[in-house]
Amino acid sequence: QDISGCYNLMVYQLFAIFIATVVIRFTLSLSSFNSDIYNHFAWIDSIASRGWTNLYQQDVSPWAPINYPPLTIYSFWVGEQIYQYLPIEWHTSNVRAALYKAPSIITDSLTAVLLLSIPMIAIRWRVIMAIVYLFNPALIYNSVWWGQVESLATYFSLLSLLLLARRRVGLSLVVFTTAILFKQTALPLMPIMLYGIYRNRPRIKELIGAALVIASLVYFIYAPLTPHYTNTFVYASENYLSSVGGQPHQWEATVNSLNFWYFLGLNHVADSTIIFSSFTIRQIGSLFTALGVGIALWYSSRQSDIYKAIFGSAAIISLWTFMFATRMHERHIYLGIALLTTILPYLRFSTPYVLLSFIGFYNLYAVWSEYFVDRSQDLSWIYTSQILALISVICVISYPVWFPARRASIKTA
Repeated sequence: QDISGCYNLMVYQLFAIFIATVVIRFTLSLSSFNSDIYNHFAWIDSIASRGWTNLYQQDVSPWAPINYPPLTIYSFWVGEQIYQYLPIEWHTSNVRAALYKAPSIITDSLTAVLLLSIPMIAIRWRVIMAIVYLFNPALIYNSVWWGQVESLATYFSLLSLLLLARRRVGLSLVVFTTAILFKQTALPLMPIMLYGIYRNRPRIKELIGAALVIASLVYFIYAPLTPHYTNTFVYASENYLSSVGGQPHQWEATVNSLNFWYFLGLNHVADSTIIFSSFTIRQIGSLFTALGVGIALWYSSRQSDIYKAIFGSAAIISLWTFMFATRMHERHIYLGIALLTTILPYLRFSTPYVLLSFIGFYNLYAVWSEYFVDRSQDLSWIYTSQILALISVICVISYPVWFPARRASIKTA
């Protein structure tokens, strides 16, 4: 009874912390938002006037074209419905933006709860991971102030990986589909899902069932958007794939992200530029990214601990993609940092995690403050940013050094 009473008390305390965290973050989010949110306002205003049909072909000029997957658009729409029911004196841009940011703020806290529920890790480490995740400045800044939606895809990505580690392959695939229907940043984890299928070898019946559920999910999500006399699956695939690389004017080596290409001084340089022999930046970036995937899969194959194999390799792929793939934005490191948080107990050194988190925060702050624009001719500023980009790259490629093969003391009995 004493043990049960202590457990119940801990659950109540954690629930109270969860609610308090959401309230505090939402309150902070009322203070400001990035101008990107005006794009989201324009998208929902367009839906209000034209309806959902043919969503991705609606002209919202001069704002950015609608290019987020539908589940994120639906989350904005929910925020808008709440906003419309508020008293008129509350109708301000800050309140409206905060309601659009609310799903991301809530899923940040849900992700911390998810970290607390991981059965493969000792409770002490779970608490540490949850606290570190909740108070990581790079993660807070992204959802609370900037108003981006990486946390939505991150939560479902982490949940799908956890289900995969627990050999719930079919459900994991369904949840992963949900992740990529929130944001394309989850897509690089696809090789891990395929590896999980290979490693767990689920029954064919389970895979067929998952495929049917996924097809139904995609159909019902995209059906309201599909024009008349158009196949929903064709419309879904065409519009999703066309938005994977971002908007055409951002098909660049890097879009202000402090990664390998920024270190080389190629910020805002078209990734179709030839820089080596007859190879373009994008081709070289794809080659490096594929190398990272290969390293991750090789790493996974050498692990007996399936949790470490799944989450460790996912962290490698996500970080390697951010550092070497082209068309990366500053906020795309979010998932990589979140995945690193899930393997904190295994890290030999915490310094790389701290450095990547700090540089990720700095990167967001610098871009929002328009320092990359205002100081574009300031050589000392550029060199400082390039040094930070180099540190990030070193942290990622030195991954095997600070992520050892085994550390059994963290496992539960």
